[in-house]
Amino acid sequence: MIRKIFSLILFSSLFINPLAKICPKSEKIFYRVKDGDNLSEIAQKYNVQVSDIKKWNSLRSSSRIFAGKKIVIYAKSGPVSSSFSPYTPPHTFYTPIEKGKIIRHFNPFGDARHLGLMYRIPPRTMVKSSAPGKIIKVDHLRGYGHYVMIDHGKGWISMYSNLSRVEVRAGNRIGEKENIGRGEEKLFFLISYKGEPLDPLSLGLKRS
Repeated sequence: MIRKIFSLILFSSLFINPLAKICPKSEKIFYRVKDGDNLSEIAQKYNVQVSDIKKWNSLRSSSRIFAGKKIVIYAKSGPVSSSFSPYTPPHTFYTPIEKGKIIRHFNPFGDARHLGLMYRIPPRTMVKSSAPGKIIKVDHLRGYGHYVMIDHGKGWISMYSNLSRVEVRAGNRIGEKENIGRGEEKLFFLISYKGEPLDPLSLGLKRS
């Protein structure tokens, strides 16, 4: 399980498309914008979310689309949204930090894929467990710094990386919002279910 999650993370950093694993029924479509088109109508046509189209095409919140522009859409046969999850976790998940700003959101599609949340944090920020569980891995990985992985049961795992200091050990039990270490400048946070990374915000992530 641990190796499977890490493979997905490393695949993301190497720009290997995890689309077939995460959304096997997705179809990559190149849509050329027509006169009178807007993102809401295009999203409705392909049964996706406006926020997803913006992520797939690196569009800013205030971006306008013009006739002739080609955009990428990952269409599915059923409803799709990176802001919705059909899974129900066994615990309430909390943000791993009290103060910080998300600078990169979860996005499993396109060249800008990212399989977790990246926070900008103040120096020596205390990082906390998102939910109760058992610590199953504490290690260091080049490019990710020190990292901690917690098994929350029933296939749910969370990961915290870019840590400058770790204050827990593998095998320990831990409660929700308990200290696991400290971070410097950035923190990568991932939640997965049975080896599949999910958008933490889609799980009703609550502020610590």
